[in-house]
Amino acid sequence: MLMNSQEYLKVYENLKLRILNRDYAAGQKIPTEMQFCQQYHVSRITVRHALRLLEKDGLLERFQGRGTFVRAMKPAKLPITEMGFAKSVKKYAPGLSRVLLNSELIHAPADICRFLRLEGEKCFIAIRQDILNQEGIAFDRAYIRLEHCRSITEEVLVEIDFFERWQESEKITLAFYEEIIESIAADCQTASILNIQEGTAVLKSSEVYYDTNDKAIAVFESYYRGDKVKLTSTISLNGKKYV
Repeated sequence: MLMNSQEYLKVYENLKLRILNRDYAAGQKIPTEMQFCQQYHVSRITVRHALRLLEKDGLLERFQGRGTFVRAMKPAKLPITEMGFAKSVKKYAPGLSRVLLNSELIHAPADICRFLRLEGEKCFIAIRQDILNQEGIAFDRAYIRLEHCRSITEEVLVEIDFFERWQESEKITLAFYEEIIESIAADCQTASILNIQEGTAVLKSSEVYYDTNDKAIAVFESYYRGDKVKLTSTISLNGKKYV
């Protein structure tokens, strides 16, 4: 029987997601090839190829006469490449989810008011937490000028690609952004959201976005657990890339 490449890739991706989401825990014996055949309605050769790919990825290990088991892995940090959060999540952590902790209109802190040039005006704030493997690994505070949040809904706020959807729905053309990355000590709120001790070092990224009139329209403050997330960048020299 010929193997359908689309079928084995679907089985591979589905099982990979289930392993990364810990539906199959580390050290757990997974179902047999025949059981997967019945579950996914595919041939045995299709299942076998998908399992081989997962074994090659280091997610499974086989033992003669005992079966196939989920391989115990050291906790890995989620790499955020060139600050492309949504793209990085889709590639490295497809099981990540986002929850909305709060959204309201507020008088922003003084530093946010300076960036957004708010003179007594309120702005919109959304506080969101990113969860992976049932743990909070990051959260952000999104401050947005009122004239640019007309189409924002709770449903959109929890999307991983919120930023792109927000730009499109508000018809925003960005000219540039400024970014500051620093290590800070977690305050009481940060420690509570990320379930860490107050004073623990966390990575903070502050991004200010400007429209084509050089007007700041939004500030995003993101806080990352240092033991769960790492920021990486790529430098090109003479046509070669270095990470």
